[in-house]
Amino acid sequence: MREDHHAKEERKLFSTHVSRRQRPGACQRDDFDGVEVGGERFMVEMFYGDDQSNPATGADAAERLIVQNEVDFLLGPYTSGSTIAVQPICQKYQVPMISGSAESPNVWLAKPEFNFGIIPSVDTTSGQSLGVLVALSNPKAKTIAVIGVNE
Repeated sequence: MREDHHAKEERKLFSTHVSRRQRPGACQRDDFDGVEVGGERFMVEMFYGDDQSNPATGADAAERLIVQNEVDFLLGPYTSGSTIAVQPICQKYQVPMISGSAESPNVWLAKPEFNFGIIPSVDTTSGQSLGVLVALSNPKAKTIAVIGVNE
């Protein structure tokens, strides 16, 4: 990593999918006294970038936030395509990214060193979910439709 993260006075965050109107109110209050982690309190500074569901725009936003705003880690893009585009940026600058919703198996094929997911890819869960839906349907399901982004 670039430096000892425990030595920093402020923690900086990045989120590509939260608009400025949706900023967490707690961080904007005058009486905000930071975030407690393991008994230690840290001040948090939030930075935002909008990937506009476009992988190239997401990569540009990530690089700008890492280089100009010196964020410590990224809360990753909403879509798998943008997440895949941001992964090399995270690798280049050794900045970790947490992906909260990128479900394509392609996100994890390259085994990105600095990208961490909090939900499994759709290929490991969809069969079980569909099986439950079919088993519980009455009358029995004969067809199914899936709506999503083709990434």
